[in-house]
Amino acid sequence: MSKAVTSIRAVGVFLGHLLTATVGTKIIDDEVDSIFHPGGYGNGLLVHDFLDAIIAFGLGYLVFYKSRSVQAKWVWLAGTCWFGLRAFHVLAGIHGTLFVEMSGNGRPDVESFYVWSIFTLQFIRTGFYSFGAHICARVQNRVSLWPKNGPPPQPDDGLSLNK
Repeated sequence: MSKAVTSIRAVGVFLGHLLTATVGTKIIDDEVDSIFHPGGYGNGLLVHDFLDAIIAFGLGYLVFYKSRSVQAKWVWLAGTCWFGLRAFHVLAGIHGTLFVEMSGNGRPDVESFYVWSIFTLQFIRTGFYSFGAHICARVQNRVSLWPKNGPPPQPDDGLSLNK
């Protein structure tokens, strides 16, 4: 396969993982929200962030387990760049809140809620998606070293009676 085709395929797989991390997590989160309703704006946003993190982690773990695609481990870069874009605007003097749930203002205004949903949530989703993929890779590497019939044998310390 030529390098151009390989590069285009790698970018396509990365974009697929990025969409899975952001849109896939949102789809599952909507289903969880229909069952479990977090209360209030202050605590509700923290609970929502926590649920999104758990869902994204599980989704990243499962997708990496099935596909073993290295690009899944690097989705966090896109989320970090997207979040950093907003952080740069705040540092440049265009005010807004990065983490509305930590502001302590009770009810956030519409702009702050928009910033949270567009930037902070995507940062959380992509970060934990990649974290799940990294953990799955570590677990798979350890399990692949085991013999086919179970965990590795323990070293013989000379004290066992079964010889």
